[in-house]
Amino acid sequence: MKLVPYKSCGVFHAGMAYGEVKSRFSDHDEFQKSEFPDHVTSKVMGYTVHVYYSRDGQCEGVEIMKPTYAEWDGIKLGDRPIFGLMSDLREKGIEFTEDTYGIDCRELGIGTYSHDHVVGEDGPINAVYVTFEDDFFDRD
Repeated sequence: MKLVPYKSCGVFHAGMAYGEVKSRFSDHDEFQKSEFPDHVTSKVMGYTVHVYYSRDGQCEGVEIMKPTYAEWDGIKLGDRPIFGLMSDLREKGIEFTEDTYGIDCRELGIGTYSHDHVVGEDGPINAVYVTFEDDFFDRD
């Protein structure tokens, strides 16, 4: 899925309505993640994509899990070792920060998640969150 930072990822885009996602995907299912108990989340594409919505039902971002992955400027953003992604981003001059979950990259509007990530060690990327919200990384 092609990433256009803060605008779209594949067929998903900023402000996409819950009803549009529901009607577009025959495998649509919904659930509530414990971190966001007052927001519904959609599972689509064989449950490899979770779509997150604002309280008014507009798409705020997507979480992409393997084998589905996002791609930006020829760089595969998920379903690969984290050190490979970090190296590719550095080669393009893209800045990011590393933490206990993976990396956050403001310029691309993404954050990676690795179940067993240890800062300074390589490991698989289990999921990539793509935000469509400009202020996402400024929140506590």
